[in-house]
Amino acid sequence: MKKTTAAAAALLLALLVAGCKEKESKVVQETVTAEPEREVETVPVIEEPTKVIGTADGIMIYGGWGFCTEKEGKMVAAEWSSVGDSVQIVTEDGAPVEKMATQKYANGTEESFTFVKVDVDGKNYWTRTTFVSRTGRTGVILEDGYLFSAPDMATMTQSKVKTGQLVVTYDATDDFAAIVTYSKSSPYGKDLYILKNMISIDDFTIDSMITQARLKEYAEKTNPAEQLKDVVRNEILELVGSER
Repeated sequence: MKKTTAAAAALLLALLVAGCKEKESKVVQETVTAEPEREVETVPVIEEPTKVIGTADGIMIYGGWGFCTEKEGKMVAAEWSSVGDSVQIVTEDGAPVEKMATQKYANGTEESFTFVKVDVDGKNYWTRTTFVSRTGRTGVILEDGYLFSAPDMATMTQSKVKTGQLVVTYDATDDFAAIVTYSKSSPYGKDLYILKNMISIDDFTIDSMITQARLKEYAEKTNPAEQLKDVVRNEILELVGSER
């Protein structure tokens, strides 16, 4: 009887211990299950702002091989430019598209300059920033004279202009016009001044002055002039106002 009671007590104890372990296991499982999920941080994607490409009016102040193209990382001369040529300066967010680059010459020498991108009759080129002005229009010099560093008669310089010379100009004062001149150290030109009565922006006057200047240059060359009949030569010299 005692053995039976002892065995029953042992079985009951075993059941109690097993029941306690099962409860502990459920508690641990519930505790693990109840842990909140961690939030995954989302890194925002920053989009770069779209650059606005446009153009702005420009006018060449340099005559020569002023338009370049880029080949193998070097700028090479591509087209001739004349003072007064209209171009479109390519802009990015309103600012001219510029870059420092090396220009390679026909003789193999190289120099570095700052270039600006331009559109010329639908074709893209690069030109030095010192070769182009961002303001002004074509004008022609009516008589030989000196330029001024400021719109003041007391500021006359040693710089001269000749009759028939094309320049880029804009109004400065009632008595003076500004001339945008080419300067190696002045991006987009250097302003000098001239008396307004010495310059014209009239298209007909510009064309006629250019023609007269060319005729004069031709007529005053010894060999070509000698080949002209006297009457033609005299008419040309009279037209250009020469006393020869």
